[in-house]
Amino acid sequence: MKKWNLLLFLMFLAWSGYCKDVTVVMVGNKAVMESDVMAKMRDENRNHDEALRDLVSEKLLLLQAEREGITVTDTETKAEINRIMKRFPDEKTFMQQLEKEGIPYELFKTSIEEKLKVRKVIRKNVVEKIVITTPEIMKKMQELEKSGSYSYNFKTKWFEDEAASVNFMKQFSSEKEQQMDDAGWLNSGEILPEIVKAMEKTARGQLGGPVKIGNKYLVLLLKDAREEKPDVQVLYTGARNLLYNARFSERLDEYLRQLQAKTPMFYSN
Repeated sequence: MKKWNLLLFLMFLAWSGYCKDVTVVMVGNKAVMESDVMAKMRDENRNHDEALRDLVSEKLLLLQAEREGITVTDTETKAEINRIMKRFPDEKTFMQQLEKEGIPYELFKTSIEEKLKVRKVIRKNVVEKIVITTPEIMKKMQELEKSGSYSYNFKTKWFEDEAASVNFMKQFSSEKEQQMDDAGWLNSGEILPEIVKAMEKTARGQLGGPVKIGNKYLVLLLKDAREEKPDVQVLYTGARNLLYNARFSERLDEYLRQLQAKTPMFYSN
């Protein structure tokens, strides 16, 4: 999470805890507040339904972690907090930011403990149950090899809405190119499929897009492209990652459905 995103998270966490609020849904004995939804929407650029769905999932996982007696140690919590603090110049600046946003340190610490519990329950009931066999990896490697492998050198710029991205492309100049982020050389296996498709349609030196990714729009500038000779290790890693990501998504969705089936939930009207 970037520093700015962290500050937004802290700010809305404070809002959730101290401002007049309304409950959107009760997940077991845990409430999802409207301010929680608004924070998720702004912090992660999601619409209301997506943010609410994510928060309900988080509460289901936290509730299950508590059912299973999953705990986190002070050492684990301190390590995670220290990791976050490193994004600030020093500890004093971090603590001043908490104070500025009106967030008690203990409230912040509790939120970190909950996130760590959720990670543990996911690791135990989802990650550790994923099985990927060698024949499956070999088959996926063959599929990747047949599809070819390319590397792309490109620049990117993200926009909040399509109109802004289209306007950027219409007014593109060398000055506007300086506003773009340099992605450097990346293999097609390291790039989102939607972006790869856009680059396949884009000539060298030309703009591509806008490509809708989630709720944002991406404009890319293709600097160069080259066909790569398949590397066995790269193919293996790419194949395994693709299989793992697909299994993780399927397993997590299935697990959340199981939790939802046994957890009472009450939505406000």
